Amino acid sequence: RYFTKYLAAFYTDIFDHHLGLINFGTTAPAEKMVPLTPLDRQAISSIERKIVPLDLGYTSFINALQVAAQSFASGAEGRKRAVVIFTDGRPNDRRELTTEAYFKEIEEFVAKNIAEVSLYVIAVGAEGKSWSLDKQFWEEITRGRVFELRAVDEVELEKIYNTIVFQLLRISELHWDQVPEEGLEIKIEPYLDKVAFSVLKENPEVEFSLIRGDGEKVRPGDPDVTYYSSGRLFEIYAISEPSAGIWRYTITRGRGRVEVGKALTRVEVKLVQPFSPHPQGKNMELLASFRKRDGSPIKELATYPLWIGARVIKPGGTEVLVEFEKIEEGLYQGKEIIQSDEAGQYLVTLTVKAGTLILPELQVPIEVKPLPYLEVVSPRGGADYILGEPLEIEVQLRQAGRPAKAQELFLDDPRSLIWVTLMDAQGELVDTIRLSEDPQRGVGVFVVQTDLPRKEESYSLTAYLAGTLTSGERYKAWPEVVSFRIEKGWLSKVSERWPWFAGLLAPGGLIYFLYWQRLPVLNGMIQVQKGNDILGEHILTGRRKLKVRAGKGYPIPLPPDDPKKQRVVAKIRGKRSENANGSIEVLPLVEYQEGEKSDSFTTRELDDGESIVVMDDYVLTYHRRLKPPVRLVRVL
Repeated sequence: RYFTKYLAAFYTDIFDHHLGLINFGTTAPAEKMVPLTPLDRQAISSIERKIVPLDLGYTSFINALQVAAQSFASGAEGRKRAVVIFTDGRPNDRRELTTEAYFKEIEEFVAKNIAEVSLYVIAVGAEGKSWSLDKQFWEEITRGRVFELRAVDEVELEKIYNTIVFQLLRISELHWDQVPEEGLEIKIEPYLDKVAFSVLKENPEVEFSLIRGDGEKVRPGDPDVTYYSSGRLFEIYAISEPSAGIWRYTITRGRGRVEVGKALTRVEVKLVQPFSPHPQGKNMELLASFRKRDGSPIKELATYPLWIGARVIKPGGTEVLVEFEKIEEGLYQGKEIIQSDEAGQYLVTLTVKAGTLILPELQVPIEVKPLPYLEVVSPRGGADYILGEPLEIEVQLRQAGRPAKAQELFLDDPRSLIWVTLMDAQGELVDTIRLSEDPQRGVGVFVVQTDLPRKEESYSLTAYLAGTLTSGERYKAWPEVVSFRIEKGWLSKVSERWPWFAGLLAPGGLIYFLYWQRLPVLNGMIQVQKGNDILGEHILTGRRKLKVRAGKGYPIPLPPDDPKKQRVVAKIRGKRSENANGSIEVLPLVEYQEGEKSDSFTTRELDDGESIVVMDDYVLTYHRRLKPPVRLVRVL
């Protein structure tokens, strides 16, 4: 009952533990067993009804283990399997074999049928003579998972069950306290997934209380509490995400020995990537998670801000320090890229700090080997591509950081080695495409062109590599994933929105037209002069605006070392003024002062015969009327 309820205290939608019960003797009758059942509250009562004293004859472990193996065969894959044998007897049946023969039969069955199952044995009445003979066999079969119960003592038995549960649930810390009359303070650290208190009482008259750090009593009906009790001799409080601080055990009534087992389930930091083995030459991007064991994120505490870092020691002894940044709740990405240029073991040590408190570190060895891998060349991650245009997919086969030839690494036809899948933003498969080698593009280059996708949204491309190496070993590389976006071209966007653009541009165009019409028509000319030399003239007549340029082929040259072929040095437009004949307005754009370029937007109005200087040496003079042409008359 205790074992069942303790597992049920950890039951969630993610950790949906299943438990079965096999009563056995000469046989293991089906009507006396409970099949593997999810440990919710309804299942507990049905299981407990089968926990009754029975006389089933001999003690045939082999029959019971066969039933257990059949139960596991019908269970879901990926679950951790365990068998706990609670017995006060040694193997025996009508065959009356020797002890060695019985245990050899059990050992061979376990090795052949349930080798991956964690096997535990609890020996009741271990002071008996037979146990001294059986113990060595059970220890070898269970790999040391043997517990001895000298007498039928509930408190001692419950401690054994606690230990087994914690091993199965990977709860590393189990600490027992005897509660004194004055009570006992305990420290609860931040970022615990769950803390479970097992209260074992000497007699049912004793009443026990658990006080939170804020002084509030833990009550069975609290929303964060899962509570079980049985016979008033034991209680279980399983508390999710307990608040950090000093908690307290107290005995509020009665006298007697009370022991409390405290089990902590910590929020674990995990290295999500890279995976081991990792291909040499491929950059390592570190990704870590700090989440509850069911995968859900934990709320960060303002008083205990989280910091995650890593120390990576390369095979040659070089040390690289990496700091992480949060990319989403519970998921952190390293800011540094690790170059995997050396083959060998890279030791990654993850450290989590909660304020000034350092939480337990995690060390993960990553083996780096010269394995083949893929590098996605196109599409580029984060890039935009035009809808309707063919999408070129290009990947390169590499090894140890260099392009590699498929024929030198694999026995397979290169056309069967590499393929990609396209997924849309909703995670739906768009297409699966094989890639072909293109030696003209380079060594190890595989390409394909596709008209997909046909919808404007974000996509992810995953490239796969799998085949048989020349050594005969089957090999599958970790997939490479890039995300990109398909968008419509600007012409398509304009054509779709032309009424909106037309409505926006029409008023602007009308305003500009009216502004243009208000500018006076220029007359006269601008004369360009340097010193006493007249370099050229700009005729203004018939224009409303004029740009005066410098550069090759213009009256104003540019310095030989100026990289631009031409430059606008002034803008001229008509100016309505009090002068009936009108004037011009000059906006100098570029001035050269001591060789340094400076932009100037100062305007100046010029009347007939007035001048301005540009580029330090060049004089622009406005003449309202065109000068008559100069004629040269030669008299003989």
